Amino acid sequence: MTCCTARAAGVPEVVAASPCPTEVTKGAAFVAGADCLLVVGGAHAIAAMAHGVGVKPCDIIVGPGNKWVTAAKSIVNGICGIDMLAGPSEVLVLADKSADAEVIAADLLAQAMLRASCERWGWPLLHCCGRSSPCCPPATWPSPRCRRASPC
Repeated sequence: MTCCTARAAGVPEVVAASPCPTEVTKGAAFVAGADCLLVVGGAHAIAAMAHGVGVKPCDIIVGPGNKWVTAAKSIVNGICGIDMLAGPSEVLVLADKSADAEVIAADLLAQAMLRASCERWGWPLLHCCGRSSPCCPPATWPSPRCRRASPC
């Protein structure tokens, strides 16, 4: 998520992390300018990057994450720099009848960073628009979780 920003800021070596990168994730890391893709995520990735496990120790760790990533960032702060201790993000989309449903769905899906989230409410949104995305390809529709989701 922050590789492009780091590259634009002139960071000489950019490391990205993903626990189970798909081909799309690998391609995105390449296009964004990552020098290395660490195949671990969450608090484990924060610890690995701070202490130099699998990569050189990082000077600063930036980017979003869940409460465990935030906790890990608070622990490694001082070993390396961090951007901030962020809380959970919440999204609210206000729209009237003139709004484009695909744009609304895209705004909401931008927050579906985890497959579980996508299956929970991403599928009904995509179903409404007749679209798919890398996190919810049509072949996964409907998963058992999606069958319980209420379509449009």
